[in-house]
Amino acid sequence: MTSRLRLLILMTFVACWSGLPAQSSLLDTFNKAKYNLETGDVVSALSLFREAAEQGYAPAQSMLAWILDGSNQDDEAVEWYRKAAAQSHAAGQFGLGEMYIKGEGVEIDLSRALELITAAAEQDHTRAIHRLVDAYEFGRMGLEADHDAAVMWLQRGMDINDRWSVERLAKAYERGELGLAVDQSRASELVFLAESMNDIE
Repeated sequence: MTSRLRLLILMTFVACWSGLPAQSSLLDTFNKAKYNLETGDVVSALSLFREAAEQGYAPAQSMLAWILDGSNQDDEAVEWYRKAAAQSHAAGQFGLGEMYIKGEGVEIDLSRALELITAAAEQDHTRAIHRLVDAYEFGRMGLEADHDAAVMWLQRGMDINDRWSVERLAKAYERGELGLAVDQSRASELVFLAESMNDIE
């Protein structure tokens, strides 16, 4: 083994191991921030989320943006949502999409909103799936009503055990909505499935 090859292996080893503690530390900071938020210490949670966000941790960027959005600090919320979305983080994509729908911190842009929310839904982000179902059912977000697409996204939600999607499908079969034929048997199966999900939770 040449000296150059030994050096390359050593550099690779050091690079890999030096990255692990940093990621672990960011995750620890993020989890501590979530705990503080859940226990009502919003100030501390915000500080910790910001600490991790500033180091490029996408989940923290999305959470920080969500808190800022709820505090009507729209411009900064958009900035952090954009950073998370740029890393293809589903919550960041969804959050930024919502800002484009509402015109908060940005100009209303339904086309961009649809692009972002679809990207989040494709990563099985449940709120994004719900938003697309609503958009295709009622013709929102600049879309024409498309019940086939709404059902497709409901089935996607059901595939990831999203109770809301299962319940909406059950109602559609019960009432003959979304272009589905009335099927009380299928509706009952889905109601039972939704209830079993509730029991698991």
